Amino acid sequence: MQVSQQSLDFAAENHLPSIQIELEPKVKQQPEGVKLVNEFFKHVETKFRGDNNNRSKLLAFDYWYLEKQGDLICFTKDVDLFVYFCNKDNYPDKVLNINLKPILPNAFHHNILLC
Repeated sequence: MQVSQQSLDFAAENHLPSIQIELEPKVKQQPEGVKLVNEFFKHVETKFRGDNNNRSKLLAFDYWYLEKQGDLICFTKDVDLFVYFCNKDNYPDKVLNINLKPILPNAFHHNILLC
């Protein structure tokens, strides 16, 4: 059975769970969150591009927000980026003196990724 690229794109865009990162200390202000996310990607970019050497797209979340407790909730439609962040070893321990603790998607085992 062949699956069209359009079907794969639709599945990725509409069915990947969020990426959650607990922050300590908690981040409450949006400007601080912007700095954190920008610095976060500076920390992961070299290894990510090394592991995905055919990538030329901008490395970023499609959208993210700070939840009321001060943790980071992120979304991506990029399957490569999602899979990369499903490995705790791909996160820096600390960014801008903020400790990061990734909470891996618990629904990931229900997703099928065809590459």
